Amino acid sequence: MSWSFDWISFLVGFIVGVTVTCNYLEWRDKRMRMHWERKGEKLK
Repeated sequence: MSWSFDWISFLVGFIVGVTVTCNYLEWRDKRMRMHWERKGEKLK
């Protein structure tokens, strides 16, 4: 019983971790792109 519960909680934690990581990378990518676009405007 406890083994299956541990496995399920591990699986849920893994999925949440992957989702958070993907969201963070997407957010960071958008922020970097906005930052570079602003720098490009300044250079012009």
